[in-house]
Amino acid sequence: MNRKEQPKTYKLTVYAIYGVCVGYLVLSAIAAIYFSSDPRGVQQIIVQNLPKENPISTVIYLLVAVSCLFTMPVIIASIAELLEKNCAIAAAA
Repeated sequence: MNRKEQPKTYKLTVYAIYGVCVGYLVLSAIAAIYFSSDPRGVQQIIVQNLPKENPISTVIYLLVAVSCLFTMPVIIASIAELLEKNCAIAAAA
């Protein structure tokens, strides 16, 4: 795709993706540093380090579940679009 065909929002999209990635990296680093003194160590799923008896932990677990629920359709839609484009090319060949 040449520059003339790129959408006008391309640069903004790139900056948004970089911003989200940097945000995830910063928050992950903060959580890893914060929980590094935990006797169990840093768990692979960082929310598992939260104390089970704290009601805030339950809220965070629910928010993570809702986030996953609303993120999945976005991921599936982009994968479906890629598959449709590639399958059309393969069927025509």
